[in-house]
Amino acid sequence: MKRFFCLLFFGIIFQCCVNGQVGINCDHPHQAAIMQMNAPDKGMMVPRIYQGYRVITDTAGADGLFYFDTSDNKYYYYTKQRGWQCLNPLYSQSPAAMTAEGIATFQSPVQINNSVNVRDTVNAFKFKGYGILPVGSIIMWSGTLADFDFRGLGVRSMDGWALCNGREYGNVRSPDLRGRFIVGAINGIAYGGEDEAPEVDPYRSTDGRQNPNYQMCETGGKSYHKLSANESAMPSHYHTGITNNDGAHYHDIIVKLNHRTDKGNYEYSVGLNTDSNYHTYQYGALNNSTSYHQHGFTTAPNAVSIAASAHENRPPYFAVAYLIRVK
Repeated sequence: MKRFFCLLFFGIIFQCCVNGQVGINCDHPHQAAIMQMNAPDKGMMVPRIYQGYRVITDTAGADGLFYFDTSDNKYYYYTKQRGWQCLNPLYSQSPAAMTAEGIATFQSPVQINNSVNVRDTVNAFKFKGYGILPVGSIIMWSGTLADFDFRGLGVRSMDGWALCNGREYGNVRSPDLRGRFIVGAINGIAYGGEDEAPEVDPYRSTDGRQNPNYQMCETGGKSYHKLSANESAMPSHYHTGITNNDGAHYHDIIVKLNHRTDKGNYEYSVGLNTDSNYHTYQYGALNNSTSYHQHGFTTAPNAVSIAASAHENRPPYFAVAYLIRVK
C-alpha cells in the first residue's frame, strides 16, 4: 500500500513538473487549466476564516487571495487596489429570485430588461422614461413644440407624449383641446367600482342650483357671443304712470267778435270768417279756476333688436399646450 501511494505521489509530481498541470480524478486536465478536479458527488471546500482572524491576510494580502468568511457566510477576494471585496453581496436560494442586504452601489449603468417592483420609496436625482401617469392622462405643458413631429407625436425627451389635437396615436385617441378650456365631467352622475356602492356627486353651485352634468368628451362654449333679444339687458317692455296734480289753475281762451259793417249789426261767433266785410276782435276769458285734475298714461313697447356685434366671452387667459400620454 505504501508503495502504491509513493508511486501515486511521484506520478503527480512528475506530471506537474512536466506539464505544469494538476488533475484530481482527471487523467488529462484541460490545456487551459492549471488544475482540474472531477467529482460527481462532491464539492470543493476553500479555506474558511473568521473575520476577526484575518489580520495576517489584511496586512500581507496578494491579488486573487480567496476565502470563505464564517462570520457572515460570504466569499471574499482580495485586490491591492480595493482590499477585500465581497464576492456574493447578493444571494438567492433559487435562480428565480435574488436578495441583497444593505446598500448596493453600482458605478456603471444598470440595465433591467423586465419589470421592477419597488415596495418602498424611490429617491432619484433625475427621471427618464414614460413616467408613472397612466396612459390617457392629460397634462398642461409650456415647452417648445419643436419636440413634436408633424403629427403631434413627441420625439426625443417628449417620447411617450402627444399633443391633444384630435389625432389617434396607436390605440389612444387624443381629444382636440386646441383653443379649449377644460371643465370637469360626470358631475351629479352616480359612479363606483364593482365592489363599491355607487356614490352621487354632492357638489352644487354657490347659488344652490345643480351644476351642469358634463359627459366625458362633451364640447361646447364660444369665444365670442352676440346677445339675442331674449338675452339683451333691455327686452321689449312698456311703462305706465300718472301726471302730477297741478292744483287750481286757469286757461286762456280766444273769443272772436265779428262786426259786419255793411249791415250795421254785431254777431258773436267762435271761429274765423274770411269775409272781408267782417272785422274780428279778440277778448280774453277765464274758465273755472278751482278745477284741478291728473292724467294717466301708458307708453308704447320699445323696439327690440339683437346686439350689433359679438362681445368677448373669455376670462383673462394664458395659452399652454395640452399633452396626452400615449405610451
